[in-house]
Amino acid sequence: MKTPLRLIASILLSLVAAAPAFSQEKLTGDEGNGVKTYSPSEIEQQSAELQNGQLVRLKFNYRLAEITAARNSGGKIGFAEARDNYGINVRLEIPAEGVEWFARVKTYNPAIYDDLAAKSYIAYGRVAVGKNGKVTIRLVGTEIKHDDFDGDSVAWTTP
Repeated sequence: MKTPLRLIASILLSLVAAAPAFSQEKLTGDEGNGVKTYSPSEIEQQSAELQNGQLVRLKFNYRLAEITAARNSGGKIGFAEARDNYGINVRLEIPAEGVEWFARVKTYNPAIYDDLAAKSYIAYGRVAVGKNGKVTIRLVGTEIKHDDFDGDSVAWTTP
């Protein structure tokens, strides 16, 4: 027979194990301070200056409708495109924990496009520059969490 304290501890452990895990990406040093914001247009214009692995703050207004799963990823990674008010798209890599958030972003529809009324969305990501020079942003979260004890991290907020 378990003592009340052991019973409470085992219930808490089972609840923690059953809770959905939201991935957090740890940041190094002061990486979470002064992250530069880019729109898809600015990423296109400044792609030669971006570094592989660089943390960026992406500000965009729409997503394209299609989110495709990467081959051999076990459903853990998807690809999509974000769009700004200037009609420029940027390719995104979306981890499984970010798909629900990204799916709630307004989908671009040219029949009802209104750039003045477009809401802005913010997500953080890491730059990946391909061999052809094309930039993909690997999304890592929507919020930087500052923690003096544990260090800074980027996490997904609930959609």
